[in-house]
Amino acid sequence: MSKDGTKEYDFKFKVSQCVLFLLHTGAALTLGLYAHHNDKDWKTKVFFKYNAWISNSTQDGCDGGCGILEVKEETGGPDVSLAWAAASFSLISAFHHLFALLSFDSHYKQLIENGVIWPRWLDYAFSSGLMFVIIGILFTSPPDLTFIVSLRYMSKSQNQFSRLFPEFEV
Repeated sequence: MSKDGTKEYDFKFKVSQCVLFLLHTGAALTLGLYAHHNDKDWKTKVFFKYNAWISNSTQDGCDGGCGILEVKEETGGPDVSLAWAAASFSLISAFHHLFALLSFDSHYKQLIENGVIWPRWLDYAFSSGLMFVIIGILFTSPPDLTFIVSLRYMSKSQNQFSRLFPEFEV
């Protein structure tokens, strides 16, 4: 590629990253602010859920028999806003595009040419895990921390599995 072609490529890349940054930021803010302003945000509490052994007798131990009781306690933190959590998918991608725009140099070009763009992988590692959790909460609400952590690890496993087949990476 000639020097002019390289400059043209660099310019187009930077413009596309700027446009993508603005689109992702606009989408995130539009969703979050719309939900907040129109009172359409769905908020949910998060719980700890665990099992506790309960003795059937007044004495220590389980001589009189024991039972297992499921205990569910609120974490005590603020309610989780699903609208802002969903908006954060776009914000994470927006920051990746801003990073690509501001740090575009010979090193970043080499990442693109090699097909191993670690900043994009980092973006996806956070946004995909968040997507798994938010979609999971739509099926099980209010969620408990075990459920949230399980979904996060399911996402991580999916990401790790996809690394086994780099020829199918988009």
